[in-house]
Amino acid sequence: MSHTITELATLTTTNCCTCGVLFAAPERLLADRREKGGNFYCPNGHSLRYTKPENVRLKEQLDASRVRARHLEDQREATERSNRALRGQITRHKKRAANGVCPCCNRTFANVARHIAGQHPQFRADSSEATR
Repeated sequence: MSHTITELATLTTTNCCTCGVLFAAPERLLADRREKGGNFYCPNGHSLRYTKPENVRLKEQLDASRVRARHLEDQREATERSNRALRGQITRHKKRAANGVCPCCNRTFANVARHIAGQHPQFRADSSEATR
């Protein structure tokens, strides 16, 4: 049993830039490749590609730059928040030490330095200000 299919298609002619052969392809295929890029092939197998228009290429670069700028801004803001939190922690620890609170056992002593040297010899302050 055989079937007959009749289809109406609009073809557009173009030339292969490599071998020069004239061929036809569906209009929508060529229009899609012109707009979005992508390869298509001539009948002799040469890979062809339309380059993106300059304005489309520049718009894509601008969009990518905006995304990157926003990402960097988000990272900067996160770093600032982290730095504020760390400064708060440092201030808190300085105030506790000034009030004689041991950072290891949270007990209050008149001479914290002597207590730490005697009871917590393994403890070392990491900041340079702790050694002043």
